[in-house]
Amino acid sequence: MPGGPSRLSGGEGGMPGGRGGGMPMPMPRQGGYGRGGEDGGYGGMTGQQTYTPPKYKLVRFTDTYVERGRKYRYRVRLFLHDPNHPAVGVMPPSAASLSSDVQKRIKALDEADAKRTKDTGQTWRTAWVMSPWSEPSPIAELPSPARALAVKVKPAAPQKVVINGKPIDVAIAEPSAAAYTVVFDERKIADVPAENDKVYRGSVLNYEVKETHVIHPVTKVPVKLEKYNVFSDLVVADLMGGERLPIVDTKAMTQPFTALGEMLVVDAQGNLHVQNEAQDIEYIRRYTVVKEDPNKPKPTDTSDTTGLNEGAPARGRGPARRQGCF
Repeated sequence: MPGGPSRLSGGEGGMPGGRGGGMPMPMPRQGGYGRGGEDGGYGGMTGQQTYTPPKYKLVRFTDTYVERGRKYRYRVRLFLHDPNHPAVGVMPPSAASLSSDVQKRIKALDEADAKRTKDTGQTWRTAWVMSPWSEPSPIAELPSPARALAVKVKPAAPQKVVINGKPIDVAIAEPSAAAYTVVFDERKIADVPAENDKVYRGSVLNYEVKETHVIHPVTKVPVKLEKYNVFSDLVVADLMGGERLPIVDTKAMTQPFTALGEMLVVDAQGNLHVQNEAQDIEYIRRYTVVKEDPNKPKPTDTSDTTGLNEGAPARGRGPARRQGCF
């Protein structure tokens, strides 16, 4: 979007300014665009440019009325203060300092404002310019309240079976996987991850974990949760991948590689989701809390515990409570 003072709009229509009522707008600097034949840059009263606006300005829009299960696409436009046609009470730049194109635009605005003032009986001043509508944004939606992430798929150990005089590898057990189950806790207003390293075909991802960590939505500090019950109603339908890949060049590559694991999951509505190790790794890193090194030295207590303070209770406020519902 072009730079300069702006106001975000979500729909068509005008924004009254000046003394005519409506939403008040901050007063721009005196002077105007258009010096040197361009309709850009703030100019001082002496004709010298005193401020160069940025070429682009970041606009952040937050929609707090989204609903789960719906998809959204947005288009926005900006209302920019017009320093060449400011609000009532602000001295506009002289017409001689503006280019011919800007003079024509200002004249057309004055005629339209005069007509609207006569029709409505209220002073009208168009002190802004509107940007064109932006391109439609990518489709946005809330994530599912329960998700499964594939960590590692382990294929079943094969056993050699001789058939017609030829040894053939036959799987004698079911493949397994390690997976993350992420559920949204409405009471804590946070996503709670829970790891399970014993997932098989037909496993229902409803279980209890002895310990997990969740990132606090306000303080961004890991919070420890003990004996947390995960209810996702997700069912693992199938597992594949994890097999060892043959090494072509044994000199350049000594560590064996395995095929990417995939996990087919059925949610509570019967929808199928294919989870891939390569695609889920970024989400897993987002929810994983690095474990503290037990050998790391603990910080020493520098509080005064000698003299009169020895054996006496600590003064002042008690430990601060965590924010939120944790």
